[in-house]
Amino acid sequence: MRKIILILILVSASNNFVSAQMKDRDKGNYYAGVGYSLLIFTSSDVSRIYPVLNLNTSSFLSEINISAGYKFNRHIALEFNPAFVFAQSSNNKGFYYNDGISNYYYLPNKANLFTLPINVKMKLYPLAKKTFSFVNNIFIGIGGGPMYIQESYDNAVYTQEYNYSTNPIKFASYSNSFWRYNATISGGYDYAGQIGLGFEFSYRIVPLAIHGPAPVITSVASNFNSINLSVKASFGFW
Repeated sequence: MRKIILILILVSASNNFVSAQMKDRDKGNYYAGVGYSLLIFTSSDVSRIYPVLNLNTSSFLSEINISAGYKFNRHIALEFNPAFVFAQSSNNKGFYYNDGISNYYYLPNKANLFTLPINVKMKLYPLAKKTFSFVNNIFIGIGGGPMYIQESYDNAVYTQEYNYSTNPIKFASYSNSFWRYNATISGGYDYAGQIGLGFEFSYRIVPLAIHGPAPVITSVASNFNSINLSVKASFGFW
């Protein structure tokens, strides 16, 4: 009789433990993280000026992103996701810009870029299960928000592209800055546990004005869209 009672107690305790674990999985938690991304601009105009690998400077075009969010349950999370790029390019490639009077070829000796997207992102975990599984951390996401873009160039100005090996007609510095909106779609694998690594593939959509006020590439290109390949370190606060 005592053995039966002891077995019943153990079974009951085990059930209570499993139930508590399931409830813990359903509880929300805060998290934060930092990531490093490679940027690949999909516009040929923009990628001429800002290639993902700049051989002249021996550097990659990269972005630092920060995340802070709340995971409501195993299926959905909402996060604040700002990022920034500060890059300098010298790529021996230029562009034509029409100022309304003349259509000259501008060759940046030095092109500086700063961007600051300030996004909010919703993440869904469609394959999440109650039991532990690798697929629990696979997510898809959608986000968006305002984005600040600033460019400054030291340009050599030529009448034609094929004349750039000769003396330019002038040297001049130009800059432009503005706010635009951006949207992102993404997918990846999140961290598991309180500390971990994650990976994300995202596509950022940034439409630009048709014709900007200064001879920089955002005045010429139709968009500033990019593919972002990210590695992230995340920290969960349970």
